[in-house]
Amino acid sequence: MKKHFLKVLENYQKKFAGDSHVNSFLEYLDKNNNCIDRKNMNGHVTVSGLVVDNNKVLLLFHKVGNRYQQPGGHIDDVDENIFQAAIREVKEETGMDTERVEGIYGRIPISLDIHKIDERIEKEEGEHLHFDMMVLLKLKNPKQKIVEQIEEVGDVKWVDINNEELFSNMNTFKKALEKLDSGIV
Repeated sequence: MKKHFLKVLENYQKKFAGDSHVNSFLEYLDKNNNCIDRKNMNGHVTVSGLVVDNNKVLLLFHKVGNRYQQPGGHIDDVDENIFQAAIREVKEETGMDTERVEGIYGRIPISLDIHKIDERIEKEEGEHLHFDMMVLLKLKNPKQKIVEQIEEVGDVKWVDINNEELFSNMNTFKKALEKLDSGIV
């Protein structure tokens, strides 16, 4: 999986040379072979899915984080790439069947983010970092119904892409939406 991450980051950097997160991702990967192991308290690579449909984005309320965010989570050993992992996570958390988009964002993330995760005693996890690769996904069928995963998810809903109040404290999400809005997609 590490080789896959390096290739994805190389291609991402060609498109977004100014993204400061790339070097941090590369430094992390250089020092960590077990980069998807959730017990690695140096941090681990995660994925999230930006699901867009008719100027709306799919968000969920994460109970532990106590905030709205895009679906996502840890990469499993069975996942072949970041897209497969994100598609699986979206399905697990929202019940929605998604797939890769056509074009460049079917090959690279739309955004990168590094964020701190607080200690979770019940999961025997110390404070650590998530090196998140957000990928752009589309619905396989627009008439699907949301099915919330009740363990960690408190709410799932479609939110208008122009909802500034909701997105005001979500910098990575805003960066991704700006790429969509500017036609970079």
